[in-house]
Amino acid sequence: MVEILLLILMAVLLIAAHRQGIKADSSNKVFGGVCAGLARYFNLTPSLMRVLTFLFTLVTGGFAILLYILLWITLPTE
Repeated sequence: MVEILLLILMAVLLIAAHRQGIKADSSNKVFGGVCAGLARYFNLTPSLMRVLTFLFTLVTGGFAILLYILLWITLPTE
């Protein structure tokens, strides 16, 4: 049941990222520029966003990795 809720949450986050116009940052990328693009959107440093992504991955039991990969594949680059 928890897995289904996490998948629904990931789908909602993925759709929201595209509607908000978030783009991967190709100039400050480590793995695809997803964290750098999200950091720019939320006005944070890319390092802080990477730490938050790591913590989110630990909290969700690794499901955040799937969201990251989907964002990496689908977000346009800047």
